Amino acid sequence: MRRKIGLILCVLLILLGALALFFKTSEAMNLSGNNLGVAIPQYQHQLVREQELLQDLQSNVQSQAELLRSYCREVENKIDYLQFKIDTYSNADVLDITLIGQQVYDLKEEFDATRSLLAILNSELLSMASRAANLTTVLETFGNRQLSPERESIRLDCLAQLNRFKLEIADSRKLLTEFEALTKPISLRLDALFETSEKNRLRAINEVFSTPQEGFFSTLPYTIMTMKFWLLSLPELVPTLVPTSYEFWSYFVLLALLVNLPMLLLGRRYVYPWLLQQTPFPDKYRKLRAFAVGWFLLGASLSFALARNLLGNATGAPFQQVSVLLGSLALLIFAMAFRIDREAMRRCYRLYFPVFLGNTFAILLYILLIPYRPLVLVLPPLCLAVMLWTAIKLCRNSFPLLDTVIGWLTIVVNGIAGYLAVIGLPYIGFTMILLWFTIIAQFLTGIAATEMVIRVRHAHLERKFLNNALSHLGLPLLWLSLFYNIISMVTTTYHLQDWVQNYLERDLPLPPDVCRFSFQELVIAVIAVFVVRFLISFCKQLVRNIYKEAADFGVVPSFVTLGTYLAWAFYVLFVMLLIRINYSSILVVLGGLSMGIGFAMKEVLENFISGIILLVGQQVRPGDVIEFDGIFGKIKTVSFRATVVETWDGSVITLPNTRVLSKDFRNWTRNNTLMRRDIVIGVSYDSDLKQVRDILLEAAGEIKMIQPYPAPEVLCSEFAASSVNFTVRVWLPALLCTEVCSQYREKVFALFRERGVSIPFDQLDVNLNLPGGQSQSILTGN
Repeated sequence: MRRKIGLILCVLLILLGALALFFKTSEAMNLSGNNLGVAIPQYQHQLVREQELLQDLQSNVQSQAELLRSYCREVENKIDYLQFKIDTYSNADVLDITLIGQQVYDLKEEFDATRSLLAILNSELLSMASRAANLTTVLETFGNRQLSPERESIRLDCLAQLNRFKLEIADSRKLLTEFEALTKPISLRLDALFETSEKNRLRAINEVFSTPQEGFFSTLPYTIMTMKFWLLSLPELVPTLVPTSYEFWSYFVLLALLVNLPMLLLGRRYVYPWLLQQTPFPDKYRKLRAFAVGWFLLGASLSFALARNLLGNATGAPFQQVSVLLGSLALLIFAMAFRIDREAMRRCYRLYFPVFLGNTFAILLYILLIPYRPLVLVLPPLCLAVMLWTAIKLCRNSFPLLDTVIGWLTIVVNGIAGYLAVIGLPYIGFTMILLWFTIIAQFLTGIAATEMVIRVRHAHLERKFLNNALSHLGLPLLWLSLFYNIISMVTTTYHLQDWVQNYLERDLPLPPDVCRFSFQELVIAVIAVFVVRFLISFCKQLVRNIYKEAADFGVVPSFVTLGTYLAWAFYVLFVMLLIRINYSSILVVLGGLSMGIGFAMKEVLENFISGIILLVGQQVRPGDVIEFDGIFGKIKTVSFRATVVETWDGSVITLPNTRVLSKDFRNWTRNNTLMRRDIVIGVSYDSDLKQVRDILLEAAGEIKMIQPYPAPEVLCSEFAASSVNFTVRVWLPALLCTEVCSQYREKVFALFRERGVSIPFDQLDVNLNLPGGQSQSILTGN
């Protein structure tokens, strides 16, 4: 009924909007003497049309008046019923108390929305009456002008219609005033009922979750009476908990068909083949049935979730529990299919089956709103049965390490839940049983998704964008969403969605002079970290792909680093605006600590500023080859604190940025990626120097990495003691200078040997004076 009333009131608002638009347009028209003859007939024509619209609006309001009165009587009956339930239920029955609180909240929200629509209608009618009065004043001023008899007749007719129009508006406002008088006492009763229910809900949760009540052994003597009383109340209780209307269940079946049929068709065509491709085991094609069952359960879970949204928070809570159960079972099947082979899957099914049964039984108890004493009696045997079943499976079968750990944790969790029920805290243990199967399924899903992302990254290293998206954004958001699902499950179980939402939006208890932010804003800041990381990684890869063929590629990493600093600076600014920092207080604190901070962070700030100077001034860039203190190395990174240099022998040297700025070094690749190397080669004195020159140039031409421009040069540089030395000047890539020089020397040696050119080496003649006046000459190479 509330939806019908809301729809009708929205239609009325649309009609009122049309009337308001007419009057606004009419007032905006130019009413000078040149177009009075046109304006007055237009007023007459429009007034006739709008009067017909207002009459339709009045007839609709009058026809729905009885429906609104009936709705008010229904709300009053609900208030009486909920007040009776609040007065009769014990604070120990948390499920009943929290459900009643949610029903009161939903009823108050619906009724307040209806009253808001009535207030908007009343406001619009007031605006229309005001505009009609203004238009009447305008038409009355025309009486002082010389008008033709025909125009004067039209003006008087318009005034008469406007007077009738204002009377009709007054009648409509009178009816709305009657509705306001009818709904105001009901609203006051609802406010008082809501305040009482919230106090009861808060008191029940605080008492039952923090203070032990009657335990298992104190309730045991009354077992038969307690269970009999609860079972006898079920036939009257079930119709109030589960929708019994034929219309709803017909709509639910239609909704399930509309959701599941397309999902089954898409699953057979696209989803199942993709899932099989992601499965790394040889028996993956035998898992098709598991994928089909999991996909069907996922569709059923979605159908129950949509039904819950149709029913609302209070009535739809059982559908939410069933949706979570089916969705968790589907995720568990998918996770095991991705993680383990088919035989291990069968063993794990038997391991998790008692947990699934325990969760299903707990959901059934939740739907039936099990009271405190029956819950104390039922929960310990249920936990004990799950513990024994799981322990037997763990002892008789072998499972993967992760599933074995989860099995033992299941025993521990059920033991704690049963113990809490025994000592008089059953609802904490009941919550653990309700959540444990969902936690297992979502944790294993996260593990399987992480392993799949790692496999995709290793299998497709060339897909940089996809890998960055999965690693920096996909996985973090997946784990955050899984954690959010667990929190949502707890809030839905005890109908605390509104409390949690208010808590998330409430400012945390921090000094207001420093900053003010809520937990929701803190979560937004954390999510923004992952988004910024992904965007930075994405932009880095995009820039590298665009400029990878650039001649001066060393400039790109410098600007990428600066862009990274700028992105994080914007993130810090965004967080500062988000948490609403009190800048005056921060400035006062920083002013007092500026001297100490300045001395403590002197070197850090110097290195940071030096790093910015290096990046902007381009003295050194990532990828440059430099020489300092006789050491050759390549610049790996220039960060805000230090410059990292990797030498040719593989060692890494970290230099503070201030030392880089003050150090004398050679940058071999500052202008380009080439460097000139002088290679000294000696030949014997009896060699043909022209032939040697030609051989050296020929060898340079045959090495591909030696650049043809600038052309290699051969100079006769020195007459040494035993050789004529030639200096070969070649240009080659700086990063490959050692390899290219080696290749060139090997080529020259091969050509010299082929063409009979000798390379001298030092010789030493040693004369030995032997006894008897003999001597012997020994030629020794140095």
